[in-house]
Amino acid sequence: MTRAADPMPAGFLAAARAPLRIDLAGGFTDVPPFCERAGGFVVNLAISLEAAALVLELGRRERSRHPWPCAVSLALRGRRLLSGIERGRDRIDPADPLAPFRAALRDARAEGLALAVACEGPAASGLGSSGTMLVAALAALDAARGTKRTPAELARRARELEVEELGLLGGGQDPIAAAFGGLQAIEFGPGRGARGRNGRPRALQPTEAFRAWLTRALVLADLRTPRASSVRIERVVDRIRRAESHAVATLLVMRDHARSLADAIERSDRAAFGKSFAAHGRALARLEPTLLEGGVAEALAAAEEAGALGAKPCGAGGGGCVVALAPPARRGAVERALVRRGAKILQVQFSERGVSAWSHTTNP
Repeated sequence: MTRAADPMPAGFLAAARAPLRIDLAGGFTDVPPFCERAGGFVVNLAISLEAAALVLELGRRERSRHPWPCAVSLALRGRRLLSGIERGRDRIDPADPLAPFRAALRDARAEGLALAVACEGPAASGLGSSGTMLVAALAALDAARGTKRTPAELARRARELEVEELGLLGGGQDPIAAAFGGLQAIEFGPGRGARGRNGRPRALQPTEAFRAWLTRALVLADLRTPRASSVRIERVVDRIRRAESHAVATLLVMRDHARSLADAIERSDRAAFGKSFAAHGRALARLEPTLLEGGVAEALAAAEEAGALGAKPCGAGGGGCVVALAPPARRGAVERALVRRGAKILQVQFSERGVSAWSHTTNP
């Protein structure tokens, strides 16, 4: 991913990077209307895979061909940031994958800028890549204009653009992980509007020994199957709106397990963490059957048969990544079991740092 030492293209103004995340527990409880009605609670972990954004000033020739605002096509799998420039529009189509970035450029109100975004993680991974790229884009545009928002302001604006202005289904945990980094326990609601939807993060501070254990114990695997998270989120949201008792009761259980998980982290209690992680994974599997499609059910079963204490899909499941908790002595066996299912093991570390940005006059 882009660093200050990398050669920058002509017209470089600013860049930013932000970490992806593993949602350890509580995903879906941050999604309206559940978080507004009952309150949500999520625990997530920022990791060393990153998204990046790059802001360029277009030359006169490029500006005549691509009037402001413009966005650069997503390049999710590669490290190269630049792809074809696409002309922006005053009216933004929410179905356009570039819609959040067009909206960010519109907000910047700066003529003649181009925005490039990319991600080190796999496409459609369930690691929060879209929200993370948007946080990086907002931070890079701030740096290009000589302004700076706080992590909370960046996370809130990213959620507002995606969920409220563009009407995309989703929760608020991804931009918070991207903006703050680290291990976060995030409370949502209850309450209508901003109180229900804007998460209140609290950094969890386990011992260094617990962090080292968790790094060794978590196995992250990319199933390399295509997925669309919006379909599963839509199904869950529809069931919440209809007050379906099974869905609401399951989400309440997941929220409680997430709180227990946060408590275990703060106490650096490995046994309690494993118990809560496994119980949450079982509850998540009951929430919506389509979460287990795309080879997820088979991967989770293989990991647990190989000795994992628990396993769950990342994000909205249905493919993408899964994460398993394996005792260090069983990590190799769990990895081999997942590879036999066609998965690719992703070697990641914790990331304590949230979003960072720099311009042509500063360093990261």
